[in-house]
Amino acid sequence: MPSKPTINIPGRYVWRLIFDHDNSGNAGSIERTTEIQISWSYTSQKFNETVTSSAKKLAESGRVELEAGASYGVASINVKVGYEASKEISNALQETTKQQREETVSYSRKETRKYTIGAHSKLVAYRRFFECAGVMVEEDIVITRPAALPDNELVKEVPVELMLEPQTFIKAIKVMAILYNLFCQLGTAETNQKFI
Repeated sequence: MPSKPTINIPGRYVWRLIFDHDNSGNAGSIERTTEIQISWSYTSQKFNETVTSSAKKLAESGRVELEAGASYGVASINVKVGYEASKEISNALQETTKQQREETVSYSRKETRKYTIGAHSKLVAYRRFFECAGVMVEEDIVITRPAALPDNELVKEVPVELMLEPQTFIKAIKVMAILYNLFCQLGTAETNQKFI
C-alpha cells in the first residue's frame, strides 16, 4: 500500500482588538453595536510552495519517505494543538484537499453584534484570526474582558498537520508538484523521467 507521509507547516492564532471602551466615568450602562466580517480565503500557490518546501526538507533529512515518480495531494489536514478549530477554519482547510481550478477561493459574510458596557466599567473586545500558508480566516469567535490581553497572549503559534496521499491523476491543479523537481534535487530521479 502506498505510504501517506505526514508533515507539519506553521500556523498561528491571533487575537485582534475590536474595541476598547472605557465607561468608568459614566453612572449608567451603554450599548455598543459593532459590525464584523466573518471570512476565509485559500490561495493555492502560497500553500503549495510552503508544503513543497517543508516536504523537501523532511525528505532530505530522511524523516519522510516520498515515492519517486509519484504525485501527492493532501489527504487530510488539521490544526494539531491549541484551540478547537472553528467552522470557518475547518472549511478553509478543507479546500486544501480539493482539486482547485481557481488560484484563490474565498467566503465572507457580515454580522452585527451588540455589547453592553456597565456603569463605571470598561470592556475590551477581541476577535480571533487564524493564519497559515495561503489560508487566512476571520473567525466568528469574539471574547470580551475588563482589561486588555497581555502581549504574550495575543499570538499563539500552532503546527498544522497534513497527511499527503499519492495520486494517480491530478488534473487542473498545481498542488504537490513535490516530486519531479524534488527527486531531481535529491538525486533520486532519472533526468529524463516524465512527471505526471
